[in-house]
Amino acid sequence: MATQNVIVKVIGIQKEIISRKGDLYTVSAQENRTETVSQGTYSCVKDKHYLIYEEDLGEGYVTGNTVKIYDGGFEVIKKGAVGAHMYFKAGQRDEGWYDTPYGRFAMALEVKTVKITERKPQGDKPGSLRAEATYVMELNGEPTSRNQICIVAEGIQ
Repeated sequence: MATQNVIVKVIGIQKEIISRKGDLYTVSAQENRTETVSQGTYSCVKDKHYLIYEEDLGEGYVTGNTVKIYDGGFEVIKKGAVGAHMYFKAGQRDEGWYDTPYGRFAMALEVKTVKITERKPQGDKPGSLRAEATYVMELNGEPTSRNQICIVAEGIQ
């Protein structure tokens, strides 16, 4: 399939972890919600969907993002002002590094749920692709937040 121009929306919801007892977390009632909308590209190669877009982080910082979506999971690869390779597959733990202009952090994701939804184009109505996950994030070995991420590509022909 040829590369197509699409709109990429990323919604993130984060709640700070106040305390932990085993696998149970107490989180803040207050949530931090972010939403970005970017122009990007979409392609599908061998049953894997690829989204590529840039994210303006402010203060002159820009990060290039590649999202690879496949049956049962997805990956987010960030290169530029922020660098990371995050894997989202339900029930799995992913450990890696999160590089920022302010330093490098050891990062781990405890992925709880993943949902992939594809809506095929119908007639003149374009399709969409949605990748969602819930997870707990650790930075430098400490659980910091419970998170939700939703990545949506709209305008797929």
